[in-house]
Amino acid sequence: MYDTILEQLKTKFPGVSEDILGRVAKKLAGTAKTEDEVKTAVDGVTFQQLLESYGDSRANDATKTAVMNYEKKHGLKDGKVVILG
Repeated sequence: MYDTILEQLKTKFPGVSEDILGRVAKKLAGTAKTEDEVKTAVDGVTFQQLLESYGDSRANDATKTAVMNYEKKHGLKDGKVVILG
């Protein structure tokens, strides 16, 4: 259903990045299993939801990067000291 949802989102929101639409499609594909459910789910998506999804993904990416950089700087992995031998 992911591909069907993605195509319908592309039609509904022309010009929006496929990466953004893909995140929303992945989320909807977990619940929409029939063509009717897909149509209902896609009809319910608003531009505001797309913006929030994009903002959430950017915040998550920034958090992961910050943690990775901090651990690298301080010799940590998953919050524990890495012993180099």
